[in-house]
Amino acid sequence: MNPRLLILGLGNRMRGDDAIGLMLTAMLQTRPDVDLRLCEETDALTLAHDLIEHDGPVLAVDCADMGIAAGEHRLFPATEARLACKARGLSTHGIGLADGLALAEALGRRGETWVFGVQPADTDLRDGLSPALSHRLPALAAALADAVRQLTETTANDVTG
Repeated sequence: MNPRLLILGLGNRMRGDDAIGLMLTAMLQTRPDVDLRLCEETDALTLAHDLIEHDGPVLAVDCADMGIAAGEHRLFPATEARLACKARGLSTHGIGLADGLALAEALGRRGETWVFGVQPADTDLRDGLSPALSHRLPALAAALADAVRQLTETTANDVTG
């Protein structure tokens, strides 16, 4: 088993705030204790493949419509993402994160998977984040770094303890 945390940054740079997962993940490139993968415009099948390929813990970083204030974030287990998608359509991409998670599980993924979701203000066709997310970018980067630290410590304790 690969105990290293894999961080998947998801999004589309040409859909405004949908780029936030890519941007936040790229900001973690100086961390030697995690594996990073930017998944720009990734479909559910490719996402499922990436999840199955890595048998350790995964953190997906993505823009997610959670019905909260723009720029707010939540860290939650992937099982909650699948439930929210069924209830109200969590993804901003149509077929996206929740579908990829469900497909990976159906195909045998057993590793722990978490989602760091950021509420968008604007996912229309445009380059660059909305003012709401641009303003919150430093705080979101710090919150993601805290989440990564928390998950890597938990993973290290699970392996050694």
